[in-house]
Amino acid sequence: MKELTKKRIEKEKEEAQERIQKEDALRKKVEDIKRAREEAKREEEEAAEMGGMPGGMPGPGRSKDVDTTKLYEVLGVEKDADAKTLKKAYRKLCLKHHPDKGGDEHFFKEVNAGAFRFISFSS
Repeated sequence: MKELTKKRIEKEKEEAQERIQKEDALRKKVEDIKRAREEAKREEEEAAEMGGMPGGMPGPGRSKDVDTTKLYEVLGVEKDADAKTLKKAYRKLCLKHHPDKGGDEHFFKEVNAGAFRFISFSS
């Protein structure tokens, strides 16, 4: 009789440990899902600020005006440059600073966020 009770207690302990492990795994999954949702929300907010959707799809537009003076400085061209010159300078900077080519990712994003949008409207 005592052996049956001991076996039952051991079995219940094992089952309890399994339940705890499953609960911990579920908690971790829930945390991962929450983190993924927060990250997606941040990406959507950033995309909305830049005037587009994640994945490069065009969005409803930019709510702020573009600082064209800074864009001309970043591109290294004069303010009276034509669209062809602007595009050429933009492409040259993108090639030089592309993260896949070892360039500065932050600078590349800055160039893409403002300059390309400005160039596409000026042509």
